[in-house]
Amino acid sequence: IIYDQCMVEQIVSLLTGLSDSPVRAFRHTSTLAAMKMMTALVDVALNVSINRDNTQRQYESERARGGGGGRRSGAGNDRLDVLMQRRQELEENMKEVKDMLILLFKGVFIHRYRDSQPEVRAICIAEIGVWMRRYPAMFLDDSY
Repeated sequence: IIYDQCMVEQIVSLLTGLSDSPVRAFRHTSTLAAMKMMTALVDVALNVSINRDNTQRQYESERARGGGGGRRSGAGNDRLDVLMQRRQELEENMKEVKDMLILLFKGVFIHRYRDSQPEVRAICIAEIGVWMRRYPAMFLDDSY
C-alpha cells in the first residue's frame, strides 16, 4: 500500500485539504492523522535505510571475496547480481518514501506548526521531535 502512488496521493490530498479547513475540528483531526502517517513513514524510511545499508555491505563483502576468482566465480556473480538488484530496489523504495515525507511535510506540517490553535501546534512540534529522535540523518538537516 505504501508504494501505491495513487492511494497515497489521494490520502495526502485529503489530509492536506482538510488541514487547511477553517473548521478547527477538521484541522485538528487531519493534522493529527497526517502527523501520525508521517511518523509511520519515518519508521518505514528507517527500515528501508537499514536494509539498504546492510545490502550494500553484503555487496561489498561479496565483491571483495569473489575478487580472487576460483571455482565459485559463476555463483559469486549471480549473488552479486541479486545483491545489486536488491540494492537498486531499496534505493527506489527509499526515494518514494522520502517523496511522500516531503509532500506531507510541505503540505501539512509547514502550515500547521504555526496554527492559531495551540493543540494543533503541539501535535506538530511533538511529532517532529519523534522524527528527529528516530531518524536524525533525515530530520537533523538544515533543509528542515
